[in-house]
Amino acid sequence: MSEVYPLSMRAKGVSIGGSANWLNNFAVGLATSPFIGASNFGTFIFFGIMSVLAILFLIFFVPETKGRTLEEMDELFGAAGFAEADNALKAKIEKEIGLTALIYGNGAGGVESEKISETGMDEKIGETAERKL
Repeated sequence: MSEVYPLSMRAKGVSIGGSANWLNNFAVGLATSPFIGASNFGTFIFFGIMSVLAILFLIFFVPETKGRTLEEMDELFGAAGFAEADNALKAKIEKEIGLTALIYGNGAGGVESEKISETGMDEKIGETAERKL
């Protein structure tokens, strides 16, 4: 239930899904005794038909989510473009921090030192070290 909601609304989605599950279980629990009292076999026929209808609904209308990432779920359920944007951002960040260069062997140290000198972090680190001495 939790993996189909986007990260931005996962808490609300899970709470609503869990509440709906509990409410439906409660309704079935309340309805079963009167059904059995009115008709012994009718209760099982009703629940059997409902189960078959639920299985048919799942087979034909609910997409398979096994093995998919959260970003792919967004696209699968209609929020197109989020996965591509997230993958592009991930690739950009990996390149900026030197992870891509480290993995593919293109000299990660150069990328890191470039980024540090561009942001001026090496100067700030030096100033902080001098103040402590």
